[in-house]
Amino acid sequence: MRALTLGLGCVVLLGVLALPATLRVPADYATIQAAVDAAAPGDVILVAPGIYEEAVTVNRKSDLTIKGDVSFTTEEGECCPDIWDEVGKVVIKGPFRILDSTKITVEALTVSPHGVYARGSTASPVEDVIFRYVQIITSYKDGLVFVGIYKDIEILGCNISENGWDGIQLKDWGDGVLIDHCCINHNGRTRPTGVGIRIGPHVKNVVIRANCLVGNAFAAIHPG
Repeated sequence: MRALTLGLGCVVLLGVLALPATLRVPADYATIQAAVDAAAPGDVILVAPGIYEEAVTVNRKSDLTIKGDVSFTTEEGECCPDIWDEVGKVVIKGPFRILDSTKITVEALTVSPHGVYARGSTASPVEDVIFRYVQIITSYKDGLVFVGIYKDIEILGCNISENGWDGIQLKDWGDGVLIDHCCINHNGRTRPTGVGIRIGPHVKNVVIRANCLVGNAFAAIHPG
């Protein structure tokens, strides 16, 4: 009787352990937001080519990847890789927000024309966030903005260009930001004070490495 009871207990335990899943948009979920809302830690949201007329908010999520279902190759250490035709096949037309979330990866998709906004708080900092091969272009205002409390951010091989104000704005209290092998060009289209990368006075441990910064209205990199 004891052996039978233990066996049933193992079956119940295995039943509640969920393995990471791939959530496909629009095959499994009609919208990216619906997939984000349904996602559990460890899940990957794979977004098929298309134009998605929606706002996407990642709110209080952990260990989540949102990735365009496109294919390309890059050379190691290449700045401004020739991948944007492929990345441009997956377009989010509304604002993209990351709020109070950790271990979020966004990869191989385009956000235009509303930009990306990340905000963390003291209780729930935005932490361990990676943007890889993401295109943020022609935003009406800033391209990529971090506010509040955030740390351990990586912006890798991205194209953040032709935005109305700044390309990347690091505001408030940030710690540990890597911007590596990105195209950050021609920002400040509608604001003459627009820069490629703006770093606030309380942001520390910022590494800017091997980027292309061309034609930004006021400056390539500016504190303030």
